[in-house]
Amino acid sequence: MVAGLAFLAVRRAGPTRMLGESFDRSDLVCPIAGVARKQALKHIRGLAQQIERHLAKLAKEPGAFPAAHWKHEIREWIRQVEKLLPCVGTKTGQEIKIQVQTWKDQLERLTD
Repeated sequence: MVAGLAFLAVRRAGPTRMLGESFDRSDLVCPIAGVARKQALKHIRGLAQQIERHLAKLAKEPGAFPAAHWKHEIREWIRQVEKLLPCVGTKTGQEIKIQVQTWKDQLERLTD
């Protein structure tokens, strides 16, 4: 597993509820029609691997000819991950947000 991607490990489905707490159907609804939590996590995993690979390329070869292209792709993939956040649940979404911010910080450092 790629370093920093522990949040993508297999997890128990659904939020934790206290005894007697009512069920909220909105916990199961993704604002993107037809995207299940499992599908969203799978897609985020794939994007995360691409982001990590491209950040490694940028760190290794910051002045390479395709560096601008890599930066553009990273920004687009981060945008896609952020769009999928509502589909993965609150707790997992918070963990992924932290990773997204780390990627943004890394990209910012590499573009300076």
